[in-house]
Amino acid sequence: MSSTSERGEELVSALGGKDWTGDGKIINLAIVGSSCYYDFSLIEEHLDKWVERIGFPDLVIVGGASGVDYLAERWADNNNVKIAVFHEAWQNPRLGLQDLGRGEAGNELTRKIISSATHIIAFPSATSKWTRITIQLAEREGMNVTIIELNEQEEEFEGETLRPPGA
Repeated sequence: MSSTSERGEELVSALGGKDWTGDGKIINLAIVGSSCYYDFSLIEEHLDKWVERIGFPDLVIVGGASGVDYLAERWADNNNVKIAVFHEAWQNPRLGLQDLGRGEAGNELTRKIISSATHIIAFPSATSKWTRITIQLAEREGMNVTIIELNEQEEEFEGETLRPPGA
């Protein structure tokens, strides 16, 4: 979705840490999740609920994978939210929404996403290795983490947990 050729790190440096919404708070929101989940309506519903509860993000940060990352880019585009995508973390480009078996990006991407964000929304499924690693690392850092468990086979929402820092 993202058409910029700028690196995610460059975009975070240029756009992050600024109150673009003018609401007096800075929310750099990392959205991570299953690369095999494709139901935009559910992702949109939970992002909209999160915004009502926490506030509108100034910047959305994603890793550039298929599935949830792609859907998060679409949500950001639809809501005119600035976005940073770490395309540079991948050996080959993502071709679209569907996961076509592209290799993993790795731990460095996870650390970059966490260090760039003030808040994280995670949409893990039973097979989401890197999403769960991101959750663990972010919680160790004391970050605001919202977890929404997904069921890929049925594309259903299973539950939501909001974990504020220190919880």
